[in-house]
Amino acid sequence: MRSCFLVLYHLKSLTIILLTSLSIAAAVRCFSSMQKSQAEECGPNGYCFSFNGTDLAAYIKTVRGCDDNFICEVMVNNITEEKKYPVGTLKQNAFGYMSYCARDVMIRPTHEDKEMIGTLCCCNQDWCNANYKYEPVNDLDRIFELDHGTVEDYTTLKKIAKKYGIS
Repeated sequence: MRSCFLVLYHLKSLTIILLTSLSIAAAVRCFSSMQKSQAEECGPNGYCFSFNGTDLAAYIKTVRGCDDNFICEVMVNNITEEKKYPVGTLKQNAFGYMSYCARDVMIRPTHEDKEMIGTLCCCNQDWCNANYKYEPVNDLDRIFELDHGTVEDYTTLKKIAKKYGIS
């Protein structure tokens, strides 16, 4: 009887670990100016955003990261469902990613003192909110991501180490 409970306990633990790792693997990854690290994971159905605007004092800024306030979801739903008066458009950005964009959007980013007005673009592919074509992903973030991974992850870690002259 005790061994039966142990088997069930281990199966439950394994299921939780698998479910956790599957949701992390499917998360959309974004460049971020909102967090300490360069990258943010937005969840499997999350949106990356990029906002280019001014804080009404003539300071032009770019803010980007995960859309934690669901502004992108509301905007995307409006653009895809509102045929007569959509708030924005679906277009391919300069880097080849499809983005939903709206102009003259007023927001107040979490880490900013003032409201900003500008263009908000939302997308839901890994690294789709890049500032420039082929923007590199920070290797330190990738190292932490790949640590304790698969054989394929280990091979990637070796390539990163070789890039910095470490063997």
